[in-house]
Amino acid sequence: AYCYLGQIEASKGNVAGAKDYYNKGVAADATYAFNYIALGALDLKAGNLKAAEEQFKMAQKVDKKNASVYAAIARAYYEADPVTYVKQMGKNIEKARKTNSKDPDVYILEGDMKANEKDFGGAAGQYELAFTYDGTNEEAYVKYANTYFHVNPEMATQRLEELLSKTPNSALAQ
Repeated sequence: AYCYLGQIEASKGNVAGAKDYYNKGVAADATYAFNYIALGALDLKAGNLKAAEEQFKMAQKVDKKNASVYAAIARAYYEADPVTYVKQMGKNIEKARKTNSKDPDVYILEGDMKANEKDFGGAAGQYELAFTYDGTNEEAYVKYANTYFHVNPEMATQRLEELLSKTPNSALAQ
């Protein structure tokens, strides 16, 4: 919960509040890699590459067999500066694929990257791969629908209905 609370604070621009929540998360559960990744992402945005890399190493140390960890590290580099950190992004995406080639987080990240480049067809394809490998991945379904809605609204609606049939109690699907 601390990681999500930190993300909320970070989205509001409250870096100190976000950092406080991430540190509380580390204190509460030092084996939850995503608090370290979030701290590293804050360091990257502050221009402190060395501190960020230390946080990412901690995340990998506590959860090295999790492709989502590598995908989250790649996302942190991407969100900080995709041009400057292209090498680090690629390396972590590759590690994620090596760890689990069917992890949906890798495909969601690549879909987001394609969407930011206005390659909506490519983005939709990546989101589709994500929910192909994880049939209840709500984020992938919703991003697919949002991306595809202007091209083919019927298909976008179909995908959301498919998600709703699989996860009828999901607020996001509803």
